Amino acid sequence: MASIRHPSNFGKTKFNVLYLGKNENLEHKVQNVLGTNISNYLIAEDCEKALSLFKTNLVDVVIADTYFLSQMPECTIHKLRRINPDVNIVLLNEQYEIISSPFDLPRQGAMSTKT
Repeated sequence: MASIRHPSNFGKTKFNVLYLGKNENLEHKVQNVLGTNISNYLIAEDCEKALSLFKTNLVDVVIADTYFLSQMPECTIHKLRRINPDVNIVLLNEQYEIISSPFDLPRQGAMSTKT
């Protein structure tokens, strides 16, 4: 598992970020790591607000606390993917480790097999 670190092109791109979670320490860590690369930082502490913010804002990156997702089973990443299949989603655990990058998450329909 990789810890949060700055990519080599850091500082050149601005992101609209949606943070899903209730862990204030993790939230602040994300804000500190992204720093001035955030153009808009949205926070959702429940599924309804997450979906509303996601639908009404142009979100580049969703950063989700895995504990939050486990406590809100109705708030799945797949719901976000149905709205925008190209959104980048990063899952972080309580130890600030990236447990899944956007490239590890299946896109809707990618796992289906048609016969």
